[in-house]
Amino acid sequence: MFSCSEIAHIVTGSLLLEDNAAAIPIGFTHDSRLLAPGEVFIALLGKETDGHYYVPEAFARGAIGAIISDRTAIPTEGRNIILVDDPLQALHSLARQWRRRFSVPIIGVAGSCGKTTTKEMIAHLLRPHHYTFVSPGNYNTEYGLPLALLKMDEDVEVGIFELGEERVGDIALLVDILAPTIGVVTMIGRAHLEFLQNSTRVAEEIWQMVNRLPSDGYAILNADSPILEILRRRSTVNGISFGIKKGDLRAAVTDRRSGLHLELTAGNEQIKLISPLLGEHNSYNILAAVAVARLFDIPWKEIQRGVTSFLPYEHRLSLHPSLLGYILDDSYNANPDSTAAALRVLVELDLPVKYRAFIFGDMLELGKETPKFHRYIMELAIKLGIDFIFPIGDNACTAAAGLRSGSLSRRIIISEDKELLQRQVEERLSPGENLILIKGSRAMGLEVLAKEWRSRDRS
Repeated sequence: MFSCSEIAHIVTGSLLLEDNAAAIPIGFTHDSRLLAPGEVFIALLGKETDGHYYVPEAFARGAIGAIISDRTAIPTEGRNIILVDDPLQALHSLARQWRRRFSVPIIGVAGSCGKTTTKEMIAHLLRPHHYTFVSPGNYNTEYGLPLALLKMDEDVEVGIFELGEERVGDIALLVDILAPTIGVVTMIGRAHLEFLQNSTRVAEEIWQMVNRLPSDGYAILNADSPILEILRRRSTVNGISFGIKKGDLRAAVTDRRSGLHLELTAGNEQIKLISPLLGEHNSYNILAAVAVARLFDIPWKEIQRGVTSFLPYEHRLSLHPSLLGYILDDSYNANPDSTAAALRVLVELDLPVKYRAFIFGDMLELGKETPKFHRYIMELAIKLGIDFIFPIGDNACTAAAGLRSGSLSRRIIISEDKELLQRQVEERLSPGENLILIKGSRAMGLEVLAKEWRSRDRS
């Protein structure tokens, strides 16, 4: 890692209050609450607050230095203060410089859905054979990705990172920092439409990763996505395609009641894969990860074992026993495609329950299409015969109110807040008889309900 004096040089900053500037920091953080002694604190400007407010706290917790842009934020106990014009640009410069030290494969995972599951499964399949670094959690933004990159140590043999997209230019920036050699695109769907307007714009934004791969790089692409197929035909990139309908790797789903049973075709080979993941949409995540594993020459038998042993990621369509019956926790995030897929799992899952219920939180970042997509999900839930629907949030409740008449008034129960929602669910659903899907965008905070009901299991 770089010393404090090297950091100042890389980011073209002024080093103030120099104190053992040759010392090597153990890492970087932008969250003073999580700072470990010996790290450099980066005072980033966030959506809710300004990191400069927390510079004193960072040094009180043992920071070795700080990157700031406001001289007035320098605390009396500060040391190795690196003054720059823009701390975020400084972070990006540090990450780019650190990336230049690596000549190993770097995998970028992008797409509207399934990025984290795919990223984690790739790591799971490669880890027995390669010293693998995988970016933590959802470190996939202009803040998170460079911080993740700076956590990767020099002995790593493969790096795996997630790239998020909300606005035009996001992917281009992240690819410029990460410089991936392998690009994986899970799927293109209706996500982040508030800023990207339509699925074509989403695809074009994500395609920036493919366009910027090196000449010897590889693209792992979903062949069932018409938009991706059009873009792929215009490109000369080396690639492996995957899909259910077509692709170099394609799989028929033979059973989805308690997990996924896939009949995979790869050239002249037929391979059976069994996964505890739920929902046909997860077939794409499995296939993408398998395609990467085959690119690394992982034997089929080890891939089969790896797919079987990979468990659902927290709050992503994970099934848990509860005093109420079962909780199908998909509360991490939501868009129309992932919510529709989760509803189909709710209906198809083979469990001994009397009622199937849907807690429907707002799907955010859908722009002007927001009312249409929330009504679509409500109509789909009704069409699928979901016994009870519990909308929460302005958009979900508005869509529900427009449909709540006649017999549906008994099936659709609107809640103003999570406390009322919890009471209404527990009043209407008898213990032990239910399968409850919890789905909504991350900002809705529905994971607290999932945790509460999971904590009261049937033991």
